[in-house]
Amino acid sequence: KRIAYASAGRLWIRDMSQLKAKEIPGSEGGRVPFWSPDGTSLAYTANGKLWKVSAAGGQPVSICDLPTSIDGGAWGADDNIVLAPTTGPLSEVSARGGDARVLLEPESGKETDFHKPWFLPGGKGLLFVVHRVEGSDTLALLSGKKRKVLIQIPGARIDNPSYSTTGHIVYSREGSNAGIYAVPFSLEKLALAGEPFLVEADGSLPSQSRDGMLIYVQGASHVLNQMVWVDRSGKVLEKAGQEQREIVAPVVSPDGRKVAVSADENNNRDVWIQDLVRGTRTRLTFDPAFDFPLAWSAAG
Repeated sequence: KRIAYASAGRLWIRDMSQLKAKEIPGSEGGRVPFWSPDGTSLAYTANGKLWKVSAAGGQPVSICDLPTSIDGGAWGADDNIVLAPTTGPLSEVSARGGDARVLLEPESGKETDFHKPWFLPGGKGLLFVVHRVEGSDTLALLSGKKRKVLIQIPGARIDNPSYSTTGHIVYSREGSNAGIYAVPFSLEKLALAGEPFLVEADGSLPSQSRDGMLIYVQGASHVLNQMVWVDRSGKVLEKAGQEQREIVAPVVSPDGRKVAVSADENNNRDVWIQDLVRGTRTRLTFDPAFDFPLAWSAAG
């Protein structure tokens, strides 16, 4: 009945019976929205915290502090929320509030982190994406304390898995043969029941409701971003550096002449240095485990 999305630095809810979306009050800087199982509440991250807010309106309520940024969350029927940080283990926290606790650690030397969790119906398991050190992604399933690989495609990036009431797992794939795919899946056996097939070649960021309705972004999910300088009122003054795919986490050097950013090139996320004076960029890291800049030292 509703769609939640991020736009213009805040979060919005569009009721499908209405023509206009409504801004969520106090959601400035909000990211990674995901719904409660009954669709009455929305969780999201902003300003280093996990929040929840009623879809009917009202002020957001803090659930917990977040030690790092989040790349996906899932709200279970037991009122527990699973969080996937940009680096590190899966964690879980009660939707009523409290401290987050580790649910699953990446395998040392083989895995870097987990992303985009999604609960199967009836609490039968958790779908999630595994980022591996050698560069390929894995679509995995956690059921109880057991985990297993469902799909692994060498050199391809897998994202946004979800279960459809048609009996399929739907996911997006980037790199070669990109698009939105579906694969038959047995809830009884918790196993694939057929081969993947293409649903939409020019689609990305798929998400599904419990009645099987699919929503997605038309076009590639990798977008070119352009950094800009703004004044304190938010007015754009001028461009800063070069365009790159999916720029996040910019950190300005002490002298203001360079910016370290996390960006994607050829399906590899690394730290890049953008020289604002020369207009050049240089790749700094070559290891998937180190793909976000943290800080510049005073000496540069």
